Amino acid sequence: MMTERYEEDVQKQDRKKVLFINCCITVHEESRTEKLARAFLGAYLKKHPGAEIEERNLMRLGLKPLDPDTVRKRNALSDAYAGKAAQEMTDGGLFLEAEKFAEADLIVMAAPYWEMSFPALLRIYIEHVSALNVTFGYGEDGQQRGLCRAGHMVYLTTAGGPVAGNDYGGDYLRGMCGVYGIGEFDSVAAECLDIEGEDVQARMSEAIRRTEALAERL
Repeated sequence: MMTERYEEDVQKQDRKKVLFINCCITVHEESRTEKLARAFLGAYLKKHPGAEIEERNLMRLGLKPLDPDTVRKRNALSDAYAGKAAQEMTDGGLFLEAEKFAEADLIVMAAPYWEMSFPALLRIYIEHVSALNVTFGYGEDGQQRGLCRAGHMVYLTTAGGPVAGNDYGGDYLRGMCGVYGIGEFDSVAAECLDIEGEDVQARMSEAIRRTEALAERL
């Protein structure tokens, strides 16, 4: 009986919701960023076999930047949302991405290193998940508070040249974790993958090793 209860407890702990944000835009035959992400997810599932992974492929979602009309509509709904369960809302999907983000136990984002940051598509996604009374809110004292369940965000990226501490995309996401109430942030970057003479396979292997070690730690 004790063994059965122990096994049930372990299964409950493993039954975590992992949200994988796939922004692995590439001109290569195979996305190196996605390879890094799959390595992380595989290692994480090995340690947490009961985890549920939901992938949101940003290249297929058709998300658009928020325009004034959409912002006004969402703002009008946000107050109503604060007093209702998500399933009771009829918002035309305006909060769909934000709801999935808020309900995840672990957030995994993967995007290439572009112009010292990440592709605009990921920034558009951040606009959609940054919804008042869904992923963040304000207390009676006026202080901002995060409403997300996740305790950890992982950001994975690959760069053709050296990052050299200039990962402003990673810095931005780390800052947004504070808005969402996500306490931990980690990132792994595979660098110098397009520099002539570099051992690309060795660099990718080393980045995958660090990625898998991070998954083992979580």
